[in-house]
Amino acid sequence: MPFILHFSGYLLVSAIALSVDFGLFLALTGLMVTEAVSTGIFSYSAGLILHFLLSKRFVFSDRHNKHVARLFAEYALSGVAGIALTAATMKLAIEGLSVSPVAAKLIAVGVSFVVVYLLRKTIVFAEYAR
Repeated sequence: MPFILHFSGYLLVSAIALSVDFGLFLALTGLMVTEAVSTGIFSYSAGLILHFLLSKRFVFSDRHNKHVARLFAEYALSGVAGIALTAATMKLAIEGLSVSPVAAKLIAVGVSFVVVYLLRKTIVFAEYAR
């Protein structure tokens, strides 16, 4: 599959998962079911699981031979790497380049998105992984 088509599929899956994450967050905080941080963790987790399932089925579809538990663990760890990269990018942009926090967040989202996509494409869902 051509890179741009594959990357576009990943972008679409990401948008769907983010919509579920954010929608669930807004619904649960609106209902005051839990406090915001717990709700944020719950909705992020729901989005992560949905993103994994959609990515596995539609984006990376059977390019691997890993057990699903290992695959999900690697997938989640690549998400943790994205969080760390987001934090580092924001710190560098704000403190080193004097960029506004909003601009730093936008830069960090772009950097993290591309790096996590590449991690997932080349490691997590790599063909013929051991």
